[in-house]
Parts: sequence; C-alpha cells; structure tokens
Amino acid sequence: MFATSLGDGAELRPLEPWQAEEFLAHMDRGREYIGRHVGLPGIAADLESARNWLQVYADKTAADTGRLYGIRLDGLLVGGVLFRIFDTGTGNCEAGCWLEPAAAGRGLATRAHA
Repeated sequence: MFATSLGDGAELRPLEPWQAEEFLAHMDRGREYIGRHVGLPGIAADLESARNWLQVYADKTAADTGRLYGIRLDGLLVGGVLFRIFDTGTGNCEAGCWLEPAAAGRGLATRAHA
C-alpha cells in the first residue's frame, strides 16, 4: 500500500473497507467535532455502516469515479481526504476533508490537499 509523506510524522494512505474498525474508532474519537463540519459521523455510526461507506469508496476507486485517503499522524488514523466526485472525462472533482480535534491546527488537511 502506498503512502505519501505529509511531513512531521504524518502521511496520506488509501482508506479501505478492511480498515472499518480503525475508521470507526477514529470517528468515535472525533464524532462531535467532525460532525460540526461534515455529515460523516452520521453515516459511519457503527461497524457495518462504516464498512459499507468505505466499500462505496472502494467501488468508486475501482470505477475511477472517486477516492478516499486516510490522514495518519504517527501511524494513528486522525482524518481523511475524499474525492466525492471524480470525473476524469470532464476534469471535475469535488474534494472534502476532516480531522479529529487532536489533529486540527497542524496544517494536515492543507498538506493533504496539496
């Protein structure tokens, strides 16, 4: 699995369905904070819904219509970047990001989008 360094112990890696437990734990750590900015905590409410949401992005990746990456800080999943719309034919893309509170204010989301 590839990783892109974001510096200072942070990296960007694909986020996949087999990581649903880790993803749910991440959501649980930041649910209230993340929920103020994006609707993701309501979508990933339990292990099954977290796995299903990750599968949606695995399917989008396979179809070349979306992407999902986790932001890790010292190995711990602390946020993510998604490309909800990824239309290679028209060159259009809609990106989003989120971080749990402990990772906010470090420039991680900015570096992950770069």
